[in-house]
This record gives sequence, structure tokens and C-alpha cells, in this order.
Amino acid sequence: MLLSQFTGIGYDGLNRITGYTSNIAGLNSGARDWSGEYEFLYNERGELASESLDTDGGDPDHGYTRTYTYDGAGNRLTGGLDYNDNNQLDLEDYAYNAGGNPTEYDGINLEFNGDDRLSEYGPTLICGYRGDGLHAWKDSGAGRTYYLYDGGTLLAELDAAGALTDVNL
Repeated sequence: MLLSQFTGIGYDGLNRITGYTSNIAGLNSGARDWSGEYEFLYNERGELASESLDTDGGDPDHGYTRTYTYDGAGNRLTGGLDYNDNNQLDLEDYAYNAGGNPTEYDGINLEFNGDDRLSEYGPTLICGYRGDGLHAWKDSGAGRTYYLYDGGTLLAELDAAGALTDVNL
């Protein structure tokens, strides 16, 4: 099951991303669908001047355009999102634990293990880790996936039956 797809990625002459198309519909029932056409524009100093999402007929509540201004030192003055004193997004549907991990993101509950690694993302994703902290497995709508490593390098992914599903060379 494909959870996300990014196509049509464009770059300007300075190798800055200028846009792409995303398809992330169905990632999680009840979650926002951020699928659509993204566009990024830059000012003469190379700073991000605006970003926009056209949902291309999808949910209009999720489309947006943000413009940004900067001071002489390049610090962003306007157009951004609000952040709290811990530099975390300060939005209604966001919450954080004492360790700074998000516990609610857009109405989806998140859980982290004792090592601050994501262990659950709503009912859609559950993750397990090896003793050395590397990702061991995940359960998602597509079933269970196991990860095989050589030292710290991910080599392959297996499905629940042990069949090879991806090789990372």
C-alpha cells in the first residue's frame, strides 16, 4: 500500500526546490490530506519569500499561502507559524510531553518509548526498536515490515512472512 508519493519536483538555477506534487491521501482516516501542488518562491537574498499549497480540488481548508519577511540579519519576521518558548509549533491540535515529543498532532495521538523514539502514530502505525535503537519493525495498514541491518546500515526490508520487499544498496 502506497502511503505517499511525490512527483514533479522542480528546482531553480540555484538548486532550490520550487515545487512538487504530493499524493498522501488515505494516510490516516481523520487526518488532514496534504495532497496537492506545492510552490516555493525566493527573494533576492535567497530567503523563502512564499510557499503555497493548491489542493487541486481537494479539501479547500488545507490549501494555504504563506508569505515571509525578514530583518537585515535574515531572521524571519512575518508569515510563519507560531512557536512556543520551546520552539515547538503552538497550534490548537498540538500537544507535547515533558521531553518535548509531540503527543498530539492534528488530532492524532502519538506515543514515544523511553528513548524518545516514536512507538505509535494513532491507530495507523506502531513501531518497535532493537536494543541499539535502530528501527526493528513497524505495523501499518500494509502489514508488518521487518528491517535488516549490517551494523548501522539498513540493508533490506521483509514482510511478515519473511519475503524480501525492498533492498537498500
